[in-house]
Amino acid sequence: MSTKKLNNNSRIRRLFVLGLPLVLAFSFVACSDGDTGGTGGTGGSGGGSELPQCNATAYLAFDSANHANQDIRVAAITKMIGWLNEAKTDYTLAKDRFTKAKELYENADDTANLRAKVQGRTNDHLDGNPVRGDYIDATIMKWLNAGIAATTNLEANIAKQMVDKTFTEFFFQSVYHEMVDGSRSHWDEAFGYYGTKSDNDETEHEAFAVTAFKRDATNGTNLNAEIFNNLIDGSCALGKALSAAGKEEIDWKSDTAVSAAITDVDMAMQKILAFSTGHEAFEMQEAFDNSFDITNSEHTDEVWIKMAELVPFFVAIEPILLAKGGDSESAAKEIRAFVDMVDFEKLDEVEWMTTFATDDATTGKSAPQRIIQLLEAEYSIDIKG
Repeated sequence: MSTKKLNNNSRIRRLFVLGLPLVLAFSFVACSDGDTGGTGGTGGSGGGSELPQCNATAYLAFDSANHANQDIRVAAITKMIGWLNEAKTDYTLAKDRFTKAKELYENADDTANLRAKVQGRTNDHLDGNPVRGDYIDATIMKWLNAGIAATTNLEANIAKQMVDKTFTEFFFQSVYHEMVDGSRSHWDEAFGYYGTKSDNDETEHEAFAVTAFKRDATNGTNLNAEIFNNLIDGSCALGKALSAAGKEEIDWKSDTAVSAAITDVDMAMQKILAFSTGHEAFEMQEAFDNSFDITNSEHTDEVWIKMAELVPFFVAIEPILLAKGGDSESAAKEIRAFVDMVDFEKLDEVEWMTTFATDDATTGKSAPQRIIQLLEAEYSIDIKG
């Protein structure tokens, strides 16, 4: 089932021109500012009605070679997570599967320089575009090594969740990083990192689209379709703006339609990360409400896993909230205080769970309930599960 063109704000489009060729050319060249192996494509000359991107009901790349390296990286990460999934409930497989994943992550030839791209990724949401990739890479390597050394199912599962969800931040930062470049080639790269195929077929989702689709299912939202449609709308707007300016690159903030598409995609992705953080808190609270026994390892293991998933999702949006100041900064600091109570190096220490499960005298909320409350207020969302 395809979820394309479902958001209410989408403009009515003309039918996609049948037979329009999509060139599947793969490039393994990593450039200093991007990975474009194609020519960047053309946006037509003059009127936007002549642009094929403005007539498409599916995503039509300016040149499919533009996102070839992104496709390779996404496929490599998908393969890595597949191996880690095999080990998360059977630690006897962990050494082999996490080793294979680590070797692939470090293999520049087979991943189109994946690790180098992770290491260099900047957080373009913040002033000065500080490097964020050093943190992302260090976290991935830390937990790949932890998985290799795992001696329990809990250790293997926590390591898997940390690696998996930290890659989700890489996708989030990468989509935004490529969109704000203001060029045709980088817009295609953003599409590659989001992780849908051209028709948004849910059975083929990878990368960030997997998380978006899951959260839509648990919360009754339509954010995946909104993002996909805005990527289409943005490609049309960008092509028109570049053609009108006679340039290969523009300041994305200089064009109202391009700016709107980027802002909408980014906010939807932030909401998905907030929904995901809240989802883990929601399930943690359910565990506490279901005859939770702190002496029962099955119960405490479940909460550990929920926390291991919650932390990377929150960490992805934390710097943005801190930079906004005011209530956003206060919310981030309050959630951070909860996160800092948990030490994943000491899995035998579970006392924090009692604190988490207890309603605070001031807020009247447990830690998971308070996290949900703060995120709902920040992003104007309703976390249902």
